[in-house]
Amino acid sequence: MTHTGLRELFDAVVVSSDVGVHKPDSRLFRAAQNRLDADTHVMVGDSYDSDIVGAHESGFETIHLRTDEETTTENTVADHTIERIAALDSHR
Repeated sequence: MTHTGLRELFDAVVVSSDVGVHKPDSRLFRAAQNRLDADTHVMVGDSYDSDIVGAHESGFETIHLRTDEETTTENTVADHTIERIAALDSHR
């Protein structure tokens, strides 16, 4: 992230191997919440089961980036679904 310049766009980065659990484990999402003092936490993810369900169960607002590889057909908990990352601009 640092090499590409993306790191500066984020207030915090939580790495699952540093926390010792992987998505969709709620401890990973709680670690992110603990690092960010905010009223609302948002998860943007392309894996419905790992990213969206896990974040939703942890109280995050969720934005599902639906990709061609996505196999889940029923989207029941995502707050928003987008087809391309550029669509995030409309969710500000």
